[in-house]
Amino acid sequence: MGLVEIQEVRKVYRTLYGPVVALDWVSMEIGKGVTVLIGPNGAGKTTLIKIILGLVRPTSGTVRVLGRPPGRMEGISYLPEKPFFPRGVTVREIVKFVSKVRGVPPEETFSLLSELGMEAWDMRVGALSAGMLQKLGIALALTSSSELIILDEPTANLDPVWRKRVLEMIREKGEGAGVLVSTHILTEIEKVADAATFLVNGQVVFSGSLVPLLSKKRYLIRLRDGRTLETESLENFVMENVEDIDVVRRTLGDVFEESVTVVHE
Repeated sequence: MGLVEIQEVRKVYRTLYGPVVALDWVSMEIGKGVTVLIGPNGAGKTTLIKIILGLVRPTSGTVRVLGRPPGRMEGISYLPEKPFFPRGVTVREIVKFVSKVRGVPPEETFSLLSELGMEAWDMRVGALSAGMLQKLGIALALTSSSELIILDEPTANLDPVWRKRVLEMIREKGEGAGVLVSTHILTEIEKVADAATFLVNGQVVFSGSLVPLLSKKRYLIRLRDGRTLETESLENFVMENVEDIDVVRRTLGDVFEESVTVVHE
């Protein structure tokens, strides 16, 4: 049984211009490890996350989160795409408050913030840059004992150095919990993801382990006439581009004649 089980979920929004289908018979499962949710803008990623969190009800279909219907946040940690905190409080006050609610030592969050190069703990939230706000949200989301962690565009507003470190933290967290990451930066996330779900126009076009996808090889063949051909199989390439091949078995006589020729040379 997965941490999140989604079966035949459909979500239709009623608008002034008629019905808009955000999710169209979506089925997927999220277990332990890192699962990446991929899709272009408008694919339905945000709607799906809101349904998992219980913020939006599906039009039809069933959803189970940690063995129960959506709506309760126990055991769930969430980082929205744009983290928001009260502007008048300090980073230290936010960390202590959230840690007390979750029953987690605040020292764990402060330690993670230090790893992210952020030690301005007495700054007010309203004075933080977008990158510092992102780091605060990441630290709060990852320093929890939650079984399910949902991260929406976690590396947004971060420079390459901190993006790499955050991805390492996500990978480490996925060893003991289920982590769902919504992103469009595929070159980064493929390094840490165990599974993926591709959403296009509200429909799942792929859902499952990344191992068979990433293990497939493609051959880029450059010909002497300047052409470049791509294929998944060298055998197929030969069959498609070569007129005829004869397999000739070597005989003992052939080997002997070749040996004699080498000696005479």
